[in-house]
Amino acid sequence: MKKLTMAILLSALTVFLVYPFVPNMYELIYHLKYGNERVCYHNRVYYAPQNKTLGELPLNGDELVPTGEKVIGLPVMDTPSSIQFQKERNVVPTLLILKQPDDSYIVYSLSGGP
Repeated sequence: MKKLTMAILLSALTVFLVYPFVPNMYELIYHLKYGNERVCYHNRVYYAPQNKTLGELPLNGDELVPTGEKVIGLPVMDTPSSIQFQKERNVVPTLLILKQPDDSYIVYSLSGGP
């Protein structure tokens, strides 16, 4: 019983200390469970990460720009036309593109349907 009480207290203390620095506690817990194999973005799950170079991305001639958001500490990138489309229709992208410090990208696929 004493070990269980101590575990609960440590968990509560961790949440209390970490929560102010983490905008979405669910995403933190999800990340602790799945690592970088699955990530959350706009309350949707993305999985199957692939490392790509800029030339390997499906951009159809568009430029890639930062959205101003981050996932797993990396900036989310998208095309201006895709960002506009998502805003107009209140949808999320089917591909989540994260820029790494070495200018390569991690591309995740949306899990599930609409």
